[in-house]
Amino acid sequence: MEEIILWECNIERIHATETAVYQALREIGYKARLTINCEMPLLSRQQLWERLPVLEIRGQRWSLCPGRAFTAEQLTRLFTRIFINQDLTCSVPDAGDSQKDAPIPTEGKGVPNDR
Repeated sequence: MEEIILWECNIERIHATETAVYQALREIGYKARLTINCEMPLLSRQQLWERLPVLEIRGQRWSLCPGRAFTAEQLTRLFTRIFINQDLTCSVPDAGDSQKDAPIPTEGKGVPNDR
């Protein structure tokens, strides 16, 4: 299951964005777990103060309008682009000459590390 991390410390924006996240996920028919990071020292270490609220999805951080909660419409467009369109455009290993995304075949169960 996908994980979405919401970086925010304002309770009103947390609530509004949380509601919008679940509405957008329901709209596109996708399931994900939402985690909220609101610890102020952590927000400071990550240098996110000027960008809040921030969503982190698949290791990338998204911020649209600092100081304003995301809306369900904005998140529906974002989630469609990230979860739906990206999944549809993944390359197929046997299509074309490029084998970049093909799994690497292995013999046996692996090689022990003797170092």
